[in-house]
Amino acid sequence: MKILKKFFRMVLYNLLVVVLILAVLAVVVLNTVKFVIYREYYAAKNDICINPGLRDGFVCQGLAASEENDLILVSGYMKNHSASRIYAVDSNDNYRYVKMKQGDRDFTGHAGGIATSGGSVYIASDDKIFTVSL
Repeated sequence: MKILKKFFRMVLYNLLVVVLILAVLAVVVLNTVKFVIYREYYAAKNDICINPGLRDGFVCQGLAASEENDLILVSGYMKNHSASRIYAVDSNDNYRYVKMKQGDRDFTGHAGGIATSGGSVYIASDDKIFTVSL
């Protein structure tokens, strides 16, 4: 009886190891195959700038370009619920950010989509559209 229990335990252990190996192998294969399946996308993609603030807990939500100012604008909120931000990144990957305000208080809500037109920046958030000067 003890020998039979040991045998079944060993078979079960080996089966679990094999299933784990197959799962890891499947993930590796699928991650490799995606480059073949979506090769046109990966060939067409282009790095335009860094995505700033990610190490600070910034959650990117929107992206817009201001060609006349050679800037990429990135809007988002902070994981720690501090003031939401708008980053401005130039073509040399230099960046700066402004904290969003609502009146005299920090705005900590969802800073979503962002667009530019002329010298104005528009940020969508919850039930509002914020407008600021570029």
